[in-house]
Amino acid sequence: MVYKIGGYIFTIDLVRVWLQKMGVKHEDIENTGLCTALRHWFDERGITNVMPVPTAYPPGSRKHVVVMARTEREDPYSTPSRYSIFPEQPSDREWKEQVMKESGLTDEQIPWGTVADPWFQESRY
Repeated sequence: MVYKIGGYIFTIDLVRVWLQKMGVKHEDIENTGLCTALRHWFDERGITNVMPVPTAYPPGSRKHVVVMARTEREDPYSTPSRYSIFPEQPSDREWKEQVMKESGLTDEQIPWGTVADPWFQESRY
């Protein structure tokens, strides 16, 4: 059994681009504090349909990213290395379209992905 999330994959640089476009002062925020800044920004606006999760992607890599998680659950049939993916839903796509409109980011820059064990509780990476 493993916890997994599905959402949009943002590099650290793209998180900063988005924060800049939203008017959030981020220059003095360490990379490790970006998710906290995003959570505060979402909370202030009552946005509850996304959760920023720091992790590594693709699985097994050491590439630090932030997944804007749109769906999550415990999966009793998955492991960190073998798992089914979450399909992108129309409501997810609508959310992404709004982000692209606000930020100027492109469809290719923020792909949809599934991450099993995003906090590496079960993994041996």
